[in-house]
Amino acid sequence: MYPEMMQRTPGDIDLWMVVCGDDGELRIDDDAILAFSRKYLGNTHYCYHHVDGSNMNGTPVEIHYRPAFMNNLIHNKRLQQYFKEQTPFQFSHAEPISEEGRFIIVPTLDFNITYQMVHLSNHFFNEGLGLRQVIDYYYLLKKSFEAGRKEDTTRLFRHLGIYKFATAVMWVLHEVLAMPEEWMIVAANEKQGRFLLEEIMQSGNFGKYDSRVSDKMRDSGLGRNIQRVKRDLRLMRMYPSECMWEPVFRVWHWLWRMNHRPKS
Repeated sequence: MYPEMMQRTPGDIDLWMVVCGDDGELRIDDDAILAFSRKYLGNTHYCYHHVDGSNMNGTPVEIHYRPAFMNNLIHNKRLQQYFKEQTPFQFSHAEPISEEGRFIIVPTLDFNITYQMVHLSNHFFNEGLGLRQVIDYYYLLKKSFEAGRKEDTTRLFRHLGIYKFATAVMWVLHEVLAMPEEWMIVAANEKQGRFLLEEIMQSGNFGKYDSRVSDKMRDSGLGRNIQRVKRDLRLMRMYPSECMWEPVFRVWHWLWRMNHRPKS
């Protein structure tokens, strides 16, 4: 979606993988994908939404059995239902990549607008959000506007609990990247946006540049957990729901990981 593709700052490669049943039905199945990954890649690191894959010419690959998650377990249940409903549409959406008829399966613009907003919020609440992800969203909205997008996301965003965060993203896009107001998918909120921008400038992508976190804290399991609680408390003023659910999700995630350990 960038005017010049080589201008984009790349990260890793994320693959969304589902299971195709004998009846041709596609389904999200973490157990099956984990078994597949362990068979062909070994017992690599795994968590609730992905398993580490391999390296392609030095670039890390993650295999996702679900595209994203949310700390709030109620909102997360709604999000996973949305992914389930969207699966057949997303895996049948092909885009040409050559004049010889080659194509690749990629998400639709409408799906990406929701998924990438959740992805932005994941970075923001759990580690730290960088401007590069915000720039990605700029070009997504530009492409969507040029395609004549008419779908209203307000109801869906409220249902998934990302509406308030989305208003902050719109303000940052408009204020920092001069995004035209007609591209916006929800109304911008200056108060939310200034808070978000301050965190972006303080922490950066994955919180790598956050001077509030010492190297000692980053390198210690206990230190990372303490820092996580401190981050929850700092963001609580603006986003109480997601921050209050984060410790609950951490315990739930530990139980999920125990239940999905490799069978001996």
